[in-house]
Amino acid sequence: MNLNHLRFVQSVAELASFSRAAEKCHVTQASLSNAVSQLEDQLGGRIFSRTTRKVGITPFGERILPMITSVLSAADELTKGAKEYLNPSYRIIRLGLTPLIDTRIVAAVLDPFRRHHPHVDIIFKECHLNDLRQRLLEGTLDFAFQPCGPYDKRLGRLTFHGEQLLYLPRNPSRHQTSGTGPVRLEQIASESFALSVGCGLADSTREVFRQHRLKFQEYPGQALSYKVMEDWADLGVAAAILPESKVSPTYRAARLLCDSNGPLSIRYEMIWNRRLLRPKHVQEFLAYFSTTAKGIVGGLAQARAAS
Repeated sequence: MNLNHLRFVQSVAELASFSRAAEKCHVTQASLSNAVSQLEDQLGGRIFSRTTRKVGITPFGERILPMITSVLSAADELTKGAKEYLNPSYRIIRLGLTPLIDTRIVAAVLDPFRRHHPHVDIIFKECHLNDLRQRLLEGTLDFAFQPCGPYDKRLGRLTFHGEQLLYLPRNPSRHQTSGTGPVRLEQIASESFALSVGCGLADSTREVFRQHRLKFQEYPGQALSYKVMEDWADLGVAAAILPESKVSPTYRAARLLCDSNGPLSIRYEMIWNRRLLRPKHVQEFLAYFSTTAKGIVGGLAQARAAS
């Protein structure tokens, strides 16, 4: 097993094609196919289902692919970490994000900093919430983006963004007669809700119900993606609550979630380890984000509302 074999598998999964993956990786199709087969033999299961018309991902592949992505990400992190240590002129800022964060918003906020600091390499890493905090405390991340959480004296924090919460009714075809307008939280409190654990959504959803002194009914199963939560709602398995950015554009059954004061939202923050000494370019990034982030996000929100 080597990293190139893992990269080949990742490319095939992304492109759903051995020929296009071979072109992307600059190898022959035969070499790539042989490497994928070797890796499958080593792991003991087929990652891809191959037909003359298409390449599919097997259930085993669905299980293995996130681990392959994690290994490649760790290898890239190792390489850049070594370069940073051995080459003092190399400047890097390592950002961690939970899957709940809209990366497009973060990228838009960072764009002016990138243009004014072209020699700073900004690296994104997606992690679950506990992993983000651990990496911050260990010093392997410079900043992390997450839903607003409980106070921790070890961490600095800066709230920069929020978005509305949407309610996905269970078996929406049954609710068509009730309209598609906003729904009050107390109206749906008796529902059973699917959760996606690890990204911060579960804790944020529980906190919304706690603040309103409502009992939260959790569906016992655990969804691995926001799309699964949509599917479960459609199938009548469980209702769901998602931030607006995590609801598919084609999903039409979502309704704005409100209380007596208006729409409910989830807030996001950037956090960092207060106890670490930061290089000058990292300090400059923090200063930039502190003064600029909210203004850019506000402009994006206005543009989105106008469109």
